Amino acid sequence: MTLELPIISEGKIKYWIGKIYDLGLTEIPNEWYKNIYGPVDGEAGCYYELKRGKNKWVIDIYCGC
Repeated sequence: MTLELPIISEGKIKYWIGKIYDLGLTEIPNEWYKNIYGPVDGEAGCYYELKRGKNKWVIDIYCGC
């Protein structure tokens, strides 16, 4: 799934992604690896890849096991 959002500061968009992930009530801890928010140690789970477009943030969301 891909989500596009208007440009705001990178810190704010990363904070928002963390809060959205927390709503999933998962027990798998995630952390930032540069611009990818994913499970600690690269284990199975959901990943959020943050890319800056011309006038927007593009967030690719994918889950796997």
